[in-house]
Amino acid sequence: MIHFIVVIGPSAAGKSTIKNRLGYSTVTTWTSRLPRQGEKHGIDYFFATQEEMLKRMESGFFLEMTEYNGNYYATSLQSLESIVQKKGTVTLAVDLHGIEELKRHFGDQVFALGLYISKESCRVRLEERNEGGVEERLKNYEDEIMGVLAHSDLIINNEQKRWGRIPLILDGVRAMVKDLMEE
Repeated sequence: MIHFIVVIGPSAAGKSTIKNRLGYSTVTTWTSRLPRQGEKHGIDYFFATQEEMLKRMESGFFLEMTEYNGNYYATSLQSLESIVQKKGTVTLAVDLHGIEELKRHFGDQVFALGLYISKESCRVRLEERNEGGVEERLKNYEDEIMGVLAHSDLIINNEQKRWGRIPLILDGVRAMVKDLMEE
């Protein structure tokens, strides 16, 4: 049974947007970064200090934690195990380390949905966010794309010129996941 639909891709590929448009419940992950405008604690992320997150990682609270752009991002092991116990299906967005740990821990219960977007499109989206650190966030682009190829069960081209097709593609993803859940 598929319990986790995991969206992976390079920075600014649209992971959160696709995750939310799939229509499944989501797992709220943790971060030490400051909230973006409109983000709410406990809904978009659990916001914590770096020190709090390091303590939680040492205690085994997180399945995985990664540092990205000077901030920590992590997923609570208990929240994931609760989904399995309840026989639920949720979506989440993680980096390459996160998908590796999810697949290691939960195996075939993970469906990895990869997003492709060109490096230049990532750059434009990052610049539009006006958060700075664009070059830093793009330095791992090639590795992230290789990770999408290595770990994805399905890859979506999320370039803007393809956005008109995304609703139909996501309908197909939902149908595929439903079929996999019935296996």
